[in-house]
Amino acid sequence: MRETYRAYKWQIRTAVSLLERYGGLLADRGAGQNPRILTDANGPMFQAIIEIESESMSEWEIRRWEVYQQTEF
Repeated sequence: MRETYRAYKWQIRTAVSLLERYGGLLADRGAGQNPRILTDANGPMFQAIIEIESESMSEWEIRRWEVYQQTEF
């Protein structure tokens, strides 16, 4: 699974920090494993990408929905 976000130059560190926490929460709650953060510092908007391995897309959707329903998230 891959999600892409765009951020201004001065926001990229915050965006990456939030994606690290997001990936950690998803992995901790069993929604995925081995989260990776990728960045592209090209152009006026930087890209921050998170990749998370999952057994299947249907499993990912079910687990992610369960995580989103938790108060801590």
